Amino acid sequence: MLKMANILNAPCKEPHFLSVLSNNQTDSPSFFPKDFKKRYHEYVYKMNRENINVNPPYTLDTYKRYIQEYSYDFSQSYWFISEDYLRKIKKSLSNSDIKIILLYREPVQRLYSFCNLVCNEWDFNFSPIELYYKFLDSDDCDYLYPHLYRKYVSVFENVLCFKTESFFNNKNEQERLLEFLDLPPTELEKIYLNQSNSCNQLSERDIAIGKEKLKQSYDFYSLI
Repeated sequence: MLKMANILNAPCKEPHFLSVLSNNQTDSPSFFPKDFKKRYHEYVYKMNRENINVNPPYTLDTYKRYIQEYSYDFSQSYWFISEDYLRKIKKSLSNSDIKIILLYREPVQRLYSFCNLVCNEWDFNFSPIELYYKFLDSDDCDYLYPHLYRKYVSVFENVLCFKTESFFNNKNEQERLLEFLDLPPTELEKIYLNQSNSCNQLSERDIAIGKEKLKQSYDFYSLI
């Protein structure tokens, strides 16, 4: 939407620079195991080589050059990054006016969508539903949403939260975003919001168990 409004000029929406740079520095270890990390890094290197002509090894100076040129970074993987490493990033970008936008999605849908992504892209030896239950048994998963908010607020001053389900095609929410970014009022074009719901593959029991296990995230989500 921002690209269509000529606000965003980045050739790659999600460069994932900082997730690769943070390496083992994560406070969500159950979501970032070693076997996932290796495949993930290979994916990022290939994508950035093709889209923005950047090759490994990555450094914070590489990222500083990127963000100075393009200003925006939409990488969803940054919720992996530890609070300590976020502080390092903030220090490195001390001359930048950093604004953080956290775009949340209904917790069960987000988790199962993530499981499908991981299993489909990296060919692990388990199914999305098996991974779903594996994550549901981790503390990282239950406290993820409130933890993300506390982590980013504790490091950065300017943090704004949205719900995926209420942002797209909602003019008031879009105006709130533009105001937060100090951008002039702009008529953002409507986009087709992906209506595919991978949760159709979950039974009512799977969803009910997920909602019970993810109570802390649902409680936070209801307040956004």
